[in-house]
Amino acid sequence: MKKLWKGLLIAFAVLIGLVLCYVAYVLIAYHRIPDNQTLDVYEQEPQPIAQTGQDYRVLTWNIGFGAYEDDYGFFMDGGTESWAWSEDRLKANLAEISNVLLNEAADIYFLQEVDFDSTRTYHVDERPYLYQAQPDFCKLHAVNYDSPFLLYPLTQPHGKNRAGLMT
Repeated sequence: MKKLWKGLLIAFAVLIGLVLCYVAYVLIAYHRIPDNQTLDVYEQEPQPIAQTGQDYRVLTWNIGFGAYEDDYGFFMDGGTESWAWSEDRLKANLAEISNVLLNEAADIYFLQEVDFDSTRTYHVDERPYLYQAQPDFCKLHAVNYDSPFLLYPLTQPHGKNRAGLMT
């Protein structure tokens, strides 16, 4: 009986040690995204300067890292999902998002949660898919989310993620 308790105590100590190592990793890996970051400019073309007294059509959209579909439930919103369902469905969603952007014909687009090099989107760089939807526009991308590998939820860890805002 004494050996059983000793084994359980050692297993518990190892588990606590692993948890503490993970917490230390997350804290050490944390970094503030610089306020003065260099923007990723893609195919910059001379653009007309905005004029006062003129109406402009603006579209802003949180694309939900390209994963959100009608029945998608993100784990931070009470659902169970933490990744796009598959790389193929992610790419199909990005194609649909691009079609919507093309059909909206806005003068200015602001897109949020545009992933690149993220576990939750199978490391697909979403920017080129969305750049194609705005062929005659100057495109800017800035990082606003860069996390270490997140182990939650345990059934499918959110992983390491990098996302940004695209204009």
